[in-house]
Amino acid sequence: MVWLKKGNTGSEVKKYQEYLSKLGYYKGVIDSSFGPVMEKAVIKFQQDNKLTVDGIIGDQTARIIMNRLYPPQPGQYKIYLLDQKVGGDVLQNPEIAQNIPQTAFSKQIFDLCKQGSVVVELGRGATSKKLMIEAGIHGNEEEANIAAMRYLEIMKGLDIPGKIYIIPFAIPKDTAKNSRTFNGTDPNRTANQAGTPGNVLINFAASKGIKYILDVHSGGGVNVKGLVFYRYFDEPSWFSYIQKRYGCTGQKIAGIIGSIRKVANGKSINCITLEVERDTQPTSTMAVVDYNMLHAAAQYLGFP
Repeated sequence: MVWLKKGNTGSEVKKYQEYLSKLGYYKGVIDSSFGPVMEKAVIKFQQDNKLTVDGIIGDQTARIIMNRLYPPQPGQYKIYLLDQKVGGDVLQNPEIAQNIPQTAFSKQIFDLCKQGSVVVELGRGATSKKLMIEAGIHGNEEEANIAAMRYLEIMKGLDIPGKIYIIPFAIPKDTAKNSRTFNGTDPNRTANQAGTPGNVLINFAASKGIKYILDVHSGGGVNVKGLVFYRYFDEPSWFSYIQKRYGCTGQKIAGIIGSIRKVANGKSINCITLEVERDTQPTSTMAVVDYNMLHAAAQYLGFP
């Protein structure tokens, strides 16, 4: 998926101007506008790093930029199974198969998903900062899964001082079937019930001492710039940071009984829900919006 190219403007352009400036490639003004000077910097970076030279910041170029800023460290991520009751072949879902590049890393995730939900643990744990990112509690919201996998591909192996726990497919079985329900019930209404997929996620967060959760979704009737649900603790400030970066809307409302957000708040965990439009916009386009909000939310906590 294309991220940024000549003619684009906005906070995401500014971010990469700053990145390339730190690396010594961008010599222009940090003005949030992808002009000829920025394009020249991207081309030079691509040439020096033996990438496809097109002047466009796509997934591969972005990943290498991050690798240069935060050099990978051996053993900086771990992969393990969480809930073995929810396994499924997520590649049976055409939106997943078409929109997530099948790299060696993603293939490992896809294969493990057949056995259950997968956790990817990133970072050294040198600080107390801990974040959990959960995507796809509803199996028909592929934009969330795609955004989480994109974030993983870029962040895996970076020298992250804290800890990020990412569950890119909360219920692989449902993603495989493009189903909103798990065994006939909405899994985002039963997280208060022992042993349910949502309950397993919350208990995992509590066991790790995680105080911030990103609950990543998509749905109908959402502003094309995205929507954040928030209410308690540090959540209003968290939302405001994301909104300033990307112009998303927000709603300050309590969580629904049995929802991930409601149950997390009951355990004194900050939990915001990220929503993007699912029904009227292309999946690939809205996955980028989900990713942008997700990335900004992580940056609020000081992560890359």
